[in-house]
Amino acid sequence: MTHILIGSNVSKSLTPKLYYYIYKKRKKKLEYRGFNTNISEIIRRMILVLKKKGSIINITIPYKVACFQLCNYCTYSSYKAESTNLLIKHNNIVICFNTDRIGFKKLISKVRFNRSIKILIVGTGGAFKNIFEIIEKKKDVKKIYLLNRSKHKYIKLLNNRIREFRKRINVNIIISTLPINIFEEKLQNIKIGNLKKIVTIDISYQKKNKFQQEFKNYLYGEIMLYGQAIENLKTKKYEEKSIRIS
Repeated sequence: MTHILIGSNVSKSLTPKLYYYIYKKRKKKLEYRGFNTNISEIIRRMILVLKKKGSIINITIPYKVACFQLCNYCTYSSYKAESTNLLIKHNNIVICFNTDRIGFKKLISKVRFNRSIKILIVGTGGAFKNIFEIIEKKKDVKKIYLLNRSKHKYIKLLNNRIREFRKRINVNIIISTLPINIFEEKLQNIKIGNLKKIVTIDISYQKKNKFQQEFKNYLYGEIMLYGQAIENLKTKKYEEKSIRIS
């Protein structure tokens, strides 16, 4: 099977190593290549790769939204996020997937929820919409707060289920959708209660957070990435309804 990864700095991605690990474990052959590209090159790369039967294209930052707009059909999770991290061709139709939902469910399964949980989501990164929908459906979640740099996004998102985070609110769980260096800056400027009682879920996997030892538990995005990779390999048998977008 042929996989490629499209992004702007693919050398920092764990995706190729993860796929080689999975295929080696399954005793299957894999051709996996990463391409640093620009927006004008994306279509050419897509055409060349998707000509090969069984080919899969993984998309990473900053092209998840642009590639979503190039697809003929998308799955529900991709539609909700308005972005994609996976492209396949089926019957001459390009279908885009977003496996953030599956990966995050695997990651958050490591956290034990008690009653009346207060959650702070930091940032509205590409995975935010799928993450929020999963959190919103959990019965034990009492309040969800949002901390984001762009204030105009608050107006669209604030409702009875999500509120703007003030500088001094105690929470039980923090979920970060931001790069770690920006998340570290945020942590220095907010009051969130006793860190030793807070579980942090950080979907990034680029480097370790210098504050991680101060929390009760700190989960990184490797678990989410692994869950996404396993789901990506199921795409040929995917049962999720696709939605026509062009």
